[in-house]
Amino acid sequence: MAVEALPLDPRIFLPSLILLLYFVHCRLTAKRWLPNTIPWIGLRNGFFAKTRACMRDMRHGKEHLAEGYAKYSKHDKPFVAPTTSWWPEVVLPQSSIKWLLSQPDHVVDLHEGVQDALQFGYVSPHDKVLENPFHDDIVRRDLKRNLGVMTPAVFDELEASVDELWGTDTENWKEIPVYDTSQRIIARTTNRTFVGLPLCRDASYLHSATKFANAMLLQVGVTRCLLPALLKPLIGHFFAIPCHFRDWQFSRHLAPMIHARLRDVERKERDPSYTYKEPNDLLQWIIKYAVTKGEPHDRKPRYLASRICIMNFAALHTSTVTTTNALLDLAAADPACWASIREEAERVFRDEGGVWTGSGVARLARADSAVRETLRLTGLGGRGLVREVVAPGGVTLPDGTHLPLGARLSVPSGEIQRDPAFYGATANEYDAFRFSRAREALAERGDSDDAPTSGTTRREDHALTMVTTSDTFLTFGHGRRAW
Repeated sequence: MAVEALPLDPRIFLPSLILLLYFVHCRLTAKRWLPNTIPWIGLRNGFFAKTRACMRDMRHGKEHLAEGYAKYSKHDKPFVAPTTSWWPEVVLPQSSIKWLLSQPDHVVDLHEGVQDALQFGYVSPHDKVLENPFHDDIVRRDLKRNLGVMTPAVFDELEASVDELWGTDTENWKEIPVYDTSQRIIARTTNRTFVGLPLCRDASYLHSATKFANAMLLQVGVTRCLLPALLKPLIGHFFAIPCHFRDWQFSRHLAPMIHARLRDVERKERDPSYTYKEPNDLLQWIIKYAVTKGEPHDRKPRYLASRICIMNFAALHTSTVTTTNALLDLAAADPACWASIREEAERVFRDEGGVWTGSGVARLARADSAVRETLRLTGLGGRGLVREVVAPGGVTLPDGTHLPLGARLSVPSGEIQRDPAFYGATANEYDAFRFSRAREALAERGDSDDAPTSGTTRREDHALTMVTTSDTFLTFGHGRRAW
């Protein structure tokens, strides 16, 4: 006898389904619950107050942080800030930065926060690339070590791309889309250090790199801000299809070069007497690491190409935004700024014998200061030093507040960098030579008879350069995990 299906009573089925979905949602977002003892900012009375605060953060995030900084951070107290990712963060005061950076990676971790911020688990083409991101260490170590050697090549690419995209006519006005052309200039210059000539000038290759970076940014926004946690495992990868396509498109340009270089590196590994002209770029360093220290899958050309593709994403948007903001800041500043920067550049270029070198670039204190000031005033986001509590037992803040596993921590970097307590009465104004004046004063003091040791002067000078971080300049992070 056939068994008939039991009728579903909507009065039972619908409430049961809602309870099930709520239970699943709570399990997926369990790490987002924070102690009620920490005050929130941006809350309004009514139902779902915290959810609505996260929605408002899309438009009022800067105001939220300014409110929290004034009410709590200035009094050395933490607060909770809503975020567009629906994962609220505990924002620590500036006085807690030293404590935060002193925590070991097994207690609070940077990697987990970055993974969520960029949604790599959903939009990255290959999980293996994420499981062992050794390319990050190579950039921090080898690229930094070789910057001086690469300076002439970088300048050559800058000169060629600027002349081509901005022109050389100094007599007639010309309208230039600053962001778009800056992105193309940076793509060429960056890839000169990533893959070298002639590929760094290949229009199709550069198109694939920029399209991947743009697709990645769009999909990160969709999956991070618009998709509920309940739906991400189900349809998150669907939104990554454009990223996967652009990554595949990008890898087709790199594949022949990777195959050729792999053959040389692997043969050299087997036969030390084998000689070949070894390129000096990021791709070569990544291949050598993969062959000598990596796992077998790290040698796959597709994976190697994806690492370069992801590095393009990391470099293009931050550098393009910074370049665009710096140019616009200078355009709105006193015209004398341009003349002063040009005078310095011509003088240093002449002193270096008409060739740009690493030491010559390091002497461009005014240009460096103008960009550092843009980074200070505009930055790359309102919060910095984002970490996630990964210790199973949680962590206790300096004020005694205990945070559970999964809690997110950050500091209000944007507000710190615009605080008159650290930058004086003009903290909210653009002052192109805010940092170079101090550096030039140090240089003059170093030339005097009663100057301190040269080592002390160099350290003080370096502390004011664009790439040097501190607890009041956090654009690139701070501490051992700084960019």
